[in-house]
Amino acid sequence: MLAKLDRSPALLKTHLQLYNIPFHHNMKYIYLCRNIRDVACSLWNHCQAYSDVARARLGLDEGLTFDEFCHRFVCTGYPFWNYQDHVTSWWAVKDQPNVLFLHYDHMLKDHAGTVKKIARFLDKDLSDDRVETIVKETCFESMKGNPGKYGPDPSVLNCDLFFHKGSSGQWKAHFSDSLLQYFEQALTQTVTPEVQDWIQHGVMPEPTRTESVEAVAVAAPQ
Repeated sequence: MLAKLDRSPALLKTHLQLYNIPFHHNMKYIYLCRNIRDVACSLWNHCQAYSDVARARLGLDEGLTFDEFCHRFVCTGYPFWNYQDHVTSWWAVKDQPNVLFLHYDHMLKDHAGTVKKIARFLDKDLSDDRVETIVKETCFESMKGNPGKYGPDPSVLNCDLFFHKGSSGQWKAHFSDSLLQYFEQALTQTVTPEVQDWIQHGVMPEPTRTESVEAVAVAAPQ
């Protein structure tokens, strides 16, 4: 897949865990994380947006309640893969100089600051006008208003449903106390306290030195 990228610089977007893609120190990686509770809400809406053909191909179960869907998601990663495992796989390289970790909450609070941070990471010098243009182009309202450019294949996903809210904290309107407790227990059992703080609150610990290239060769869970 990487060999087919013939542009320079090239851009590859993926939802894969680190252990499923090559890691090269002459390439730069930007990893975006979101609160797992908001991910569950977004994914629930995402699944409602699938066409009947796509739902059949993915083998999505019909008739699941929101709580049932969320239970499966946080336990198994349904309908794709485990979110905690995904974050943990990339966490192993968070302190590498060619890796930039971003959190969705921070992006919403400081859109322009995030654009500037990404530019610095990519060694790009952007004028204030250029930053403002990028912020306007990449805000949720602009992207939702241009589904032909930013939206999915309409034969697979309903664009009106795909662009839902784009906000943070959606889970507060949907999670019961019991579901919230279930998620807390699942996180406690599957990730370290540091990873849990990052997933839920965007809190990043002080960087630690990665001693060797072998340290980033993350093995897939057995």
